[in-house]
Amino acid sequence: MDVESHRLTDGRGVSLSVNGTAVEIIEGSEKPKERTTCVWQIPADISNGELVDVTVTNSNGCHIYYIDLQEDAPAVDGAKIAYVFNSGYNNYDASNDAFRDIIENNSEFTNITFDALDVSQEANRKTPDELKAYDVVVVSGYMPADDQYAPTLREAIAYVPMLNLNPQLYATWGYGTPKTADSPSLDVAEEALDDALFKPSNESDNYITDGKLAFFEEGSATGVEIPEGSYFANDRVLATVGGATAIHEHNAGRNTYMLIPYGADNQFYAVSIVDILTNAIKELNYSKKEITKAATPKFTEDYKQMNTDVTIASDTEGAKIYYTTDGTTPTDASTPYTGPVNISEPGTTITAVAYADGYDPSEPATLNVALHETSAMPTITTAEEDGKAIVTLTNNEPNATLYYNFTGVKDAKASSVYTSPITITHPTTIYAFAGEVLEAEKVASELASKDITITGKEVRLDVVSHFDANAADWSLGESKTKYYTEGEKNGYNYYEVVSHVEELPDGRDTTIIDSKEPLWNLTVVNPGKGWEAKTYGQGMLWERITISDDISDANTDKRYRGETAFDQGASDNSVTFGNIRKSDGVENDPYSCHIQSTEAFQGPFDIVTYVGNASSSNQPKAALFISTDTLSEDNWTFVDSVYFSKTQRYIKKNIASYEGTDKVFVKLQAAFSSVMVFDIYIMNHGELSGIKDVDVAEEATGNVVRTLIYSINGTRLNAPAKGINIIREVYDNGSVKTRKVVVR
Repeated sequence: MDVESHRLTDGRGVSLSVNGTAVEIIEGSEKPKERTTCVWQIPADISNGELVDVTVTNSNGCHIYYIDLQEDAPAVDGAKIAYVFNSGYNNYDASNDAFRDIIENNSEFTNITFDALDVSQEANRKTPDELKAYDVVVVSGYMPADDQYAPTLREAIAYVPMLNLNPQLYATWGYGTPKTADSPSLDVAEEALDDALFKPSNESDNYITDGKLAFFEEGSATGVEIPEGSYFANDRVLATVGGATAIHEHNAGRNTYMLIPYGADNQFYAVSIVDILTNAIKELNYSKKEITKAATPKFTEDYKQMNTDVTIASDTEGAKIYYTTDGTTPTDASTPYTGPVNISEPGTTITAVAYADGYDPSEPATLNVALHETSAMPTITTAEEDGKAIVTLTNNEPNATLYYNFTGVKDAKASSVYTSPITITHPTTIYAFAGEVLEAEKVASELASKDITITGKEVRLDVVSHFDANAADWSLGESKTKYYTEGEKNGYNYYEVVSHVEELPDGRDTTIIDSKEPLWNLTVVNPGKGWEAKTYGQGMLWERITISDDISDANTDKRYRGETAFDQGASDNSVTFGNIRKSDGVENDPYSCHIQSTEAFQGPFDIVTYVGNASSSNQPKAALFISTDTLSEDNWTFVDSVYFSKTQRYIKKNIASYEGTDKVFVKLQAAFSSVMVFDIYIMNHGELSGIKDVDVAEEATGNVVRTLIYSINGTRLNAPAKGINIIREVYDNGSVKTRKVVVR
């Protein structure tokens, strides 16, 4: 990384640690005065082949211009590698098999066991379970597409790391159609240009020029047209040829499968083949994981009048669930679970099993479904007034308690008890239910709901941007608390104070302040997701916090919770604004903590905040500001105050509106200590969100060769996030389809 002291008269910089262990710098200085390139090397005994948390800590005010992480693939030592080929194909000659030679005689692989499996001989046709014993299975280009062993290889995908060099097998597997293009080079995806797969062993070499990978010296390369919705359709594509997928990886990081389509027909390999195959084996070997069972399904029952909706879920990502209601154990040929199963027959039992790619089937889960009489649903009525709505709940079940919330749950602990009409000032949806009546043997009623509109208020439901203090972005590797500032929660001095001591007439000493100027010593935490946290001295930290859904009076053990039903919905964890110092020993320093957007939003819009009180004795203060220019600290316009609960650990939801038409940045600024910020939402709707659905252009034809996901403000995402996501799909012929997807 390049580091420079904020003051050229003082050496200031950073230190680096891995999993809490300090790492020595090998190039440059940890406390340079001028801009210096600093290099650290993480020792292998610290990482031990596992993922690590790297923490960069500043010694004082300094500038970090960039951080470049260069990761070497783990060594291949002691690996067991299977090389699958058919000696009866294409005049096979082992002495001319470049694939085999590169892998078997690779100087970067040590102590490997290399099994050459000629599947033209029945004795070498390993079962899928036998293939799982290998660290990497390499499928040679010397394999006929219709080889009788092809189905066995397909069955082993995702259960053992596999490198497939033969694109022709896709037709046999039913996973795609091979397509030969009139090009010896591959088009590397922009986001894969720096992928370790293409890294040359000699730094002076370069295999990619203007996005083109030297794959063959001459002739043609073959890719695969992968149908939408098929097994490999959502894989990461590293390179294409003629619009078809050339290099892709499936199940990345866990028994990874990779296609590198050399085949056996064109043997004019570019020199890159040695490093590409070497790098691929390293990556695949590192992805070897033990095969475990998918997580056992879990059931949730939603009782209705003598019928029950049963929801089934598995904690294993991407798992497919199958179920039966006849008492038998499900298989993947049983009824697939697609949504809540309604049961109205007394004595029904549901049994479910989860299946997931690369996992063994889960243990079966069984539920004896209960049927109940339910309380009568309440009636929701509204009376609209200018700027507000008065909501009345009518109880239709004698002796039942009425509950309401704004999150759509049927849980008394996560709801407020209805005692009188509710005043609502912003558009929302209210949910209500009648509680259980034990003497009548009735369970809680079904949920009643009503959309509330407010005269003169826009309905803004699209999440344009969302700050939350998730651990991945804000914990900086700490498990519980991360102090961003020197002095931890108490921060550091805001001012630079110059003083001298004078003797008073009575002989006592007194300190005289000669000057007091802001240091502008800025601490910034910016994970690159559209928001940053900043302070010039006030203490600032990240805290791991689990928020309870229980807002009942029974929640008296100081758990974090919404103050009322309206205040439910905050995300776990907070960025907390701590204390200030007295730089001169007399007057308080300014409250300088704030969280601000790094992207501007088109007005008008709503700002929804979830904030908490960290103090047992004081009520925090904060305010919202907007600006068209963030370069000046004085160029911010007040929008609204942010209000806090008086009770420690209680969370308040605030809704403020910016009704201007400028494109502006947003800032939540501290005006006191003990401010806990859980969420900041920028809410808009429809066209005003700046994004609308765009139909496929008429010329968009063929398969989707690349899918890119962005936030509404252009930040690249790995997967759709809560709020508005922009999905760009690139087709074979280069045309692009753009559409908006809202995740609520």
